[in-house]
Amino acid sequence: MKSRFALAAALVATLFAVPAPLGTAATAADRAAGVRCFSFVIGLLPDDRLTVRAMENATALRETITAAALPWPATSLSIYATEEIGGGVSTLMDAYSPGQRPVRFNLIKLEAEDTFRVTFHSRQTRAFPARLTAGSGTTKVYGVDRSGHLKVWTRYANRAGKLYLDNPEVVFKNVGLKALGTMYAYTINRMKTDVLFGITKRGALVQYQIPWRKPEDARKIVIRRTGFNNYDALSLGTCNRNNRFAAIYAIDKQNNRAVLFSLTDMLNPKVRNLVNRGPVAPESNWRLRAVL
Repeated sequence: MKSRFALAAALVATLFAVPAPLGTAATAADRAAGVRCFSFVIGLLPDDRLTVRAMENATALRETITAAALPWPATSLSIYATEEIGGGVSTLMDAYSPGQRPVRFNLIKLEAEDTFRVTFHSRQTRAFPARLTAGSGTTKVYGVDRSGHLKVWTRYANRAGKLYLDNPEVVFKNVGLKALGTMYAYTINRMKTDVLFGITKRGALVQYQIPWRKPEDARKIVIRRTGFNNYDALSLGTCNRNNRFAAIYAIDKQNNRAVLFSLTDMLNPKVRNLVNRGPVAPESNWRLRAVL
């Protein structure tokens, strides 16, 4: 299994045309600074249809939506794998809802069609308790349980090939998160490490660096202690095709808006170079759930 960002990039690169040249979607200030940020915002609209938006800086280059509502409850989504099929691409995704058995489904985009198709793949054998969920670069799944603890679960398969999540380990206690997302897997201190971003209920933007083999050695970095009170979801990408130059699309669902932030040298705990790059695609519906 690959990371959420790598798979989302592969998916959208297949779905959408090559992005416009630098400058067509960037603001004047960003052009002057030579900054070009991308993300692939995936989430559920108020009517439960799934949307994928290809973003460049403040502009939604293109949006593709499922023809019908997702037929399973979902408070979180994650990407597991993607592959090219005849005339398009198919992506395996997981839908999570607290206390429910996670559902795996195929999100199919054919070149000859303007919408996605959704088909059922399988349902895990056990209910999953987390209220927030984020994928990883391995068989691990991160989540915040009802007690507010950030935990990591391991995905297994039984003899019949049915999947389930088990062996939860506490990474951090009482995290108080209202949003959580996985950026990418990096090598930090010679260890493969998942990097997650979160927004706390007190309005802080935080980063978690969680080694695959030693989650007990995880590190929390506070990027900004205040200022994110109104944001309750985030979607992650990169700027200038540099996977250490983060693009953070922070979503304020209540006020139906999104703002782009960038963070250079994001793995360095001593750097706090977070830049507010302004409102994003005001014409879009930002009242999204299960944002990825």
